[in-house]
Formats: sequence, C-alpha cells, structure tokens
Amino acid sequence: MDCVMTESEIDASSQVEAYQLRDFLAAPARGVNRMALWKQTMGHLVLTMPLRGPCWHDVCEDEFEVRICCDGLHLTSTQRPQDTCKILQDSMSGSFAGKVLVQHSWWSLQSVDGESYLAVHVEKTKDCSWPECFCSQEAKSDSEKEWQRLPPTRRNGVGCRLDSRLSAVPDGLVDDLLTAQTEILITFRVIFNDAAVQKLSNEMPVSRFLCLNLTSDSICLFVRCVEFRPLLAGKLGGNIEVTTSDWSMMKLSHESEEGLRTTRLAVSVQLRKAKHSANIWEPLIVHDPASVCSSFGSQDGIGGRGVETQRADQCELVQLINDDAISRATTCADDTFNLKHVGDVHFQQREWQLAIDAYTKLLSCKPTDGHKVLSNRSAAYVELSNYQAALADASKVEDLAPDWPKAFFRQGIALRGLRRFDMAISAFSEGLALDPQNENLRQQLKQTEEARSASTARRQQKTGSSGLM
Repeated sequence: MDCVMTESEIDASSQVEAYQLRDFLAAPARGVNRMALWKQTMGHLVLTMPLRGPCWHDVCEDEFEVRICCDGLHLTSTQRPQDTCKILQDSMSGSFAGKVLVQHSWWSLQSVDGESYLAVHVEKTKDCSWPECFCSQEAKSDSEKEWQRLPPTRRNGVGCRLDSRLSAVPDGLVDDLLTAQTEILITFRVIFNDAAVQKLSNEMPVSRFLCLNLTSDSICLFVRCVEFRPLLAGKLGGNIEVTTSDWSMMKLSHESEEGLRTTRLAVSVQLRKAKHSANIWEPLIVHDPASVCSSFGSQDGIGGRGVETQRADQCELVQLINDDAISRATTCADDTFNLKHVGDVHFQQREWQLAIDAYTKLLSCKPTDGHKVLSNRSAAYVELSNYQAALADASKVEDLAPDWPKAFFRQGIALRGLRRFDMAISAFSEGLALDPQNENLRQQLKQTEEARSASTARRQQKTGSSGLM
C-alpha cells in the first residue's frame, strides 16, 4: 500500500535486480485523516482507507462514487449505511492543500492479506510539500462542471506523467558533484545549474524528469528524456544494500567569490554499504555509463530504444568523475561536506559523542552555516545530559543568528535541563515572539511551565513537611 514512486523490478533479459527510485519524499511524508492514511511525495499523494468489519462485508468497486476536480475530492458509497458513508466521506473527501492533475489521478479497491483497502492516487500540478492532505472538508470549486467522475482503474491504465519525457536537455545542467563516504554510508550530491533547471521545470517538474536506478554494485542517475541522458553512471567500489537506499531533493546555500549568497538545487543520493563491503572504498566509483546503462536492459527508457542510447557515453558528469575531481570534492573546501555528513550520520544513529566530535572538527573549518552545526552539537550535548555545554552552544547560535527561533529553542531545552525554569520559559517565549506559529516552541513552553509548577509544589510540600516536624 506504499506510494508508487519506488519500485524494485527484475529485467528478464539480464536478470539484474534494478531498484528504481522515482519522485522524492515530501515532509511530512505521511499522516492520518480520520480513518484514512495518507502518504505524499513531492509530486504525488496517496490516500488509503482500510475497509474492515461487518459494515464493509462483500465490498466491491461498483458501489463507490469518486468525483475529483483540480482542488478537491469527494468519495461516497451507494450501498452502505448512512453512518458508514459519513465516516468514508469525512476520511476521504475534502479540499486539497494544492492543485492536482485530474487526468493523471486514479483509484482502486485493493486486497492485502485478506483485507480490503480503498486507495486514491493523485498527481500534484507542481513539486511541493503539503502540510496535510486536505486543508478543509469542503472542496473550493464553485462550478459543478469542474467535477469529474473517476472510474476505478490502475496506474498502468492512466496517462501518468511518470511516462512522460522531456523533449531535450540543455548542456550544463550539472554544476558540481560532491562525494562522501564512511565505512557504512555513501553520499553523492549532484548540484544543478539553476538556469537549466528552471528551463526544464517549465516543461515538467523536477520530480518527474529525474530518475535513479541502482543495482547491488552500480548506480545510474538520469534524466527522463527522448534522447537518453545519464548524469551519474558507474560501477561502485563495492556492494550496497539497494532496498535501504534513498534520495532527496534540497536547496544548498552557495557564496560566490564576490560574496553574493544564492541557493542551488541539489539531489542527494544516500547508499548503505553491504556488510561484507563495510570499509572505505578506493575508488568510490568508476565512471562507466555504457556498461551500467546496458545492464538495466530496457527498464524505464534505458536501452531498447536506439535514439535513447545515443548519448549514454556522454555522461553529464564525465569531467567530474575522475581522480582529480573526486579528490577535489573530498578535500579542501569540501571537507565541511564530509564532516557534516559524518556528524549527521552519527546523530541519526544516536551516537552522540561521535556526532559531537565530527561537529567540533567541522566548526574548526568555519562553515558558512556554523549556527546550524552549533545547534546540532547543542542537541547532542542535551542527549548526553551535558546541559551546560548545550547552553554554551545555544548561546553562540543566538550570537550568529539572533533572528533564528531555534537558537532560543536550544537555549530553552538546555536551561530546563539545568532546572532554570524561569530562564527557560523566557527563552521559549523569545522564540515564539519570532515565530508565533511554531507549535514545537509552544509545546516546550507549556511543558516547562508545568515542570516549574511541579517543582514549586514539591518544594512547598517539602517545606510544609519540615515545619510539621
């Protein structure tokens, strides 16, 4: 019942297991709406509702009426009791948080382990994250003509834009490639040229034209285009666990030689090394697009179509994936990328002291986002109950970024750990003054006020008991 952006397939001609990643997870990646579960990527939303109990006995697709418009969904059953229909409507109907493409949406009744599920898949008009699947229970469309009845179908029966291709790809799409590795993880970060991406996104959102195929020992990041265009293709220096691999789309801050700060679109690919390959690989990757692309057979436009294989040997990163470029990407100015990657990995694995050590080395390189590194180190210190060090880092964060609410969030957490409740409340309040809608700050403020009240009550009770004696 997962989203349809990630698939694992076997090519019958080559018998090479190809793990295909399509689309990027959004944040939040999932949620609950009454009785329905929803998951989203940057380009798609999937709503599923389990149909359990006697009230859904002998359920079939014919009884459902699904209507959709560019900004809303309405779903009901013609054969169920009124209260059951009400639950269905409240869970699966409403006004979307953004616009969708009606012609690329679909729904079906599915069975998993003997249980029935109703699933609705919609495609967003542009790459974005929605805070919720519905922003209200009523659709916003005024005209009844905008609604269309959606018949039950499957993804393969719909003209989904996942099957669309760009007409051409401009030269210079990629600006840079950064690489980093530990004994267990690898990160490739492909940085794109903003002007080229903007030109392509006018034809198709980024999440639709970037694709990633992996095998246990190779990688191929490519653009879905009539004329096949690999961006990163090669044999890896060892084996990976393909099913635990992930990728994400992000914006990176960049400062030019003139001191101008801009942001650039980047795709980060994270791979986990197989247990028997858990060491430092030299080389990390060997550029070999022709053999890598052919190993995938005809999957998703790789091979099998003469016009699409014409440029397989003209990889966009051919000048970047060589000894000099990899050396450049993993030394000098990009040491900060490696150290942050290592620190973040240890942080995610709750290896707090190792994370602190990496962040400390990173801070010695004077990174441009030092306030964020200090914030992370402060959080790691809190996990080790070293609240004084956490407070020191949080105070430095405020010095570097006085308008950043998280500086006061970190201060409040550290001060509460030191049982300085009044000062913690003041810090959380200052953060809320900068960001009044920040629910995390509001929640921490409430918890701190409750902790102060409890502490005061205990002190008074102790004082009272002492007086009786």
